[in-house]
Amino acid sequence: MDEISNALRSLKMPGMAHYWTTMQETRQHDSLSLKDGLQLLIQAEQDSRTTSRNSRLVKKARFRYQASISEVICDGKRGVDKQKVLSLEPTCDYVRKGVSVLITGAAEQARAGLGRPSAIRPA
Repeated sequence: MDEISNALRSLKMPGMAHYWTTMQETRQHDSLSLKDGLQLLIQAEQDSRTTSRNSRLVKKARFRYQASISEVICDGKRGVDKQKVLSLEPTCDYVRKGVSVLITGAAEQARAGLGRPSAIRPA
């Protein structure tokens, strides 16, 4: 470890410290301008904080099932449009905007969560 990595860790910037170490190992830090290198370090720290925050929130939520939106069963019988369901995932704008998503179906399916909905539609 070098002084810069230790300083970044002591300043509670583990994402930057990790990326700085990676840049040194790949000898990328010599070829970048100050502006480009700083942008990469800042982006790495933001990504690290976002990932840590999301992991912490998921752990704190104590979800009963670990499922992803790609596991939703989309077939004609259920009337679920696969493109609509998959469009919810990439940006999660519906969460930031506070848009409600209603999951309708039998009680058993509702308890199972998003893994087996009968229909998904904007509220």
